[in-house]
Amino acid sequence: MSRLASCVALAVLLLGSGACRTAPSRLDRNGDGVVRVVCLGDSNSALGDPRVGDTWCEYLAARFPDWQFVNQGKGFARATGDTMLWGKALLQHVWRAAPDVLFIALGTNDLVAARQSPETAVAALLDFRAEAQRRNIEVAIATVPPALQQSPELQANIAAANRLLAAALPADRLIDFTSGLSEADFLPDGIHVNSRGQRKRADAAAATVHALGGVERGPFPLPRGAATP
Repeated sequence: MSRLASCVALAVLLLGSGACRTAPSRLDRNGDGVVRVVCLGDSNSALGDPRVGDTWCEYLAARFPDWQFVNQGKGFARATGDTMLWGKALLQHVWRAAPDVLFIALGTNDLVAARQSPETAVAALLDFRAEAQRRNIEVAIATVPPALQQSPELQANIAAANRLLAAALPADRLIDFTSGLSEADFLPDGIHVNSRGQRKRADAAAATVHALGGVERGPFPLPRGAATP
């Protein structure tokens, strides 16, 4: 049997597990044969909360098994600042994963916890994007999600930041983590999304994956910890 025939047969047996796949050359920037997406975010992206289970990044991995998704969500992460969890120090974790694509979902801790201005927070997010693009990495940035039970001023700042992001980014590189969310999509604190909210995030991010050329190969079982609708 030829090598090509063997590869095709194995791919059929593994149902797209990733063996023998060839990544699209446009996105396989580092030539390793894999389109690797890093999900960089705060506690709304980080694994480990038993109330939530898997996050939007794991949902994407289940829906787009031809691509590899790496969750780099970290609690308390911010786009601004200069500690290990704040500012461009976060990007050191990204570079080690050797991504072709970077999805950035930050901003809540900048606006709500650090009380940064919308302009400062968005400038930091765009600096992340520029640094990744200099490394030939495709970038999409998510809007800052609602923060329920916060002051009208903070909610206005979130809305202002999202307007700035929408003005700065192409529509297909802006992930809408804002529209369609209701109180039922959040944990009681009004800041952290629950499993239902994570599924909505995955739906929003999937639109960007499609725009980048990703092919959804479902249906798949829900990731662990996921509740049925």
